[in-house]
Amino acid sequence: MDKNEAKENFVRVWEEYMTKLKGQLLRQKDDSLSFDSALSVLREINASWRSEFDLLGRWLTDYSKFDEEKGKEVSSVIFDDMKFEEIKVMPDTKQKLLKYLPWAGAALGFGGSFLLKASQTIQAVSTILPLALLFPATKKIKSDFDMQQNRNLITEYLQQLDKYKNTIISIIER
Repeated sequence: MDKNEAKENFVRVWEEYMTKLKGQLLRQKDDSLSFDSALSVLREINASWRSEFDLLGRWLTDYSKFDEEKGKEVSSVIFDDMKFEEIKVMPDTKQKLLKYLPWAGAALGFGGSFLLKASQTIQAVSTILPLALLFPATKKIKSDFDMQQNRNLITEYLQQLDKYKNTIISIIER
């Protein structure tokens, strides 16, 4: 194995690593992906680098046999240095206001029917119907927002690992 082959193999293995990591992060059940759960997934996936039964571990073992000194440096980057930095998520005021939408709809329905001097039955229906229609809609909107926010967080966490990839590539190319 030469430096170019080692680098090509590493890049291929790194892509596998990133795919595994992204998949595990996407499976997290948090409404909003927490920093602690992201770190936990990173530690779990990083354990694959220690296993000779995993593609990641086989590559690291083979590379360490090829160049013991650089193999130790790469191991140090993976096991000692590689981590996520916490990403601060700013709360979205639109999302906070969204929970009041069904109640606003109910108030408008009641207010409109009251001003039109509708019967109590019509007033009740005008109040309950917006609630019944808007609660599921706002829940779906919130769910979609949370899912998009998690995807954005995952992308940002994965981008943080680029510096470690580049560090390992520079070790291999030396």
